Amino acid sequence: MAFISTVFRILKTCAMKNTITLLALILLFASCEKENKKTNNDRFELNVIAKNFPDSTKVVLYNREIDKNIDSTYVINERFKLSGKVDLPSLSYLFFYDGENKPIEHYKYLFVENKAISIVGEYSDFFNAQVKGSDQTRLLDEYHSLSQNNDSTTIASKQLEFLYSNANNQMALNELLYKKKQISKDSLFLFYKKLDAMNSNSPKGQELLAYSKTISLKIGDQFRDITGNDFKGVEHKLSNYYGKIILLNFLEPRMSLFQSTK
Repeated sequence: MAFISTVFRILKTCAMKNTITLLALILLFASCEKENKKTNNDRFELNVIAKNFPDSTKVVLYNREIDKNIDSTYVINERFKLSGKVDLPSLSYLFFYDGENKPIEHYKYLFVENKAISIVGEYSDFFNAQVKGSDQTRLLDEYHSLSQNNDSTTIASKQLEFLYSNANNQMALNELLYKKKQISKDSLFLFYKKLDAMNSNSPKGQELLAYSKTISLKIGDQFRDITGNDFKGVEHKLSNYYGKIILLNFLEPRMSLFQSTK
C-alpha cells in the first residue's frame, strides 16, 4: 500500500508540473501573438500584382509628406512587395524605372497606412490600379468620384460636405488645405475643432490652425518694407516698387529656381 501511495503521489506531482508547463506555454504563445499583432499594426506592407510589367522594373515608394523615398524594390514575375513604417497615413507615390533607370510614365498614388495593403494593376493603366486595405485611399476615391457623379454647379459643395463629414483623417486635411482659399477661415477653424488629438496635432492639422488664424491682406494694407540684394549685388527696397506687381521668390542658394518653386 505504501508503494502504491508513493506512485500516486509521484503521478500527481508530474501532472501538476505538466499543467503548469502547459499554462506557461499557452501564456508565452499568447504573448508572442500579441507582440506580432502589435508589430504588424506598426508597419505597412504593400503586396502588389503588376500585370505585364517586365522583370527587373525598379519600383520606388515616395512619401510626399516627408519628401522622401521610403522603400524600393524590383518587379519579379509581375509581383513586388514593399514595407516600412509611417508616422501618419501619408499620400505616397509608386514610381517605376526601366533597366536604364529611366522613369516610366506609369505611376500610382495612394495613402500609405500601417497595415496590409494590396494593389492590383496593369502596365498600360496602372494609374487606375485597384487598392484594398487603405481606408484613406478608399475615402480619396469616393471624394474624387463626386466630381464625376454630380452636376458641375454642385461639385464644390458636395466635396466640402464630404470632407466635413469625414474630418478625422489625413486625406480630408490634405484636400481641405489644397482648396483652403476657397473656404472662409471661420469654416476652416470649425473643421479644425472637429479633429481628434492625433490629427489636430499633426503637421497638416497645425498648418490648418495657423492658416485659419491669419489675417487676410487686402488692397491698401500697410506692408513691412524689406531690403535685399540681387544676384549682381544691387540693393533693392520693396517700397521702390510700390504700385507694381511683384513676385518674390525666396530660395536656398544651392537650389535651382524650379526646385524652389516646387
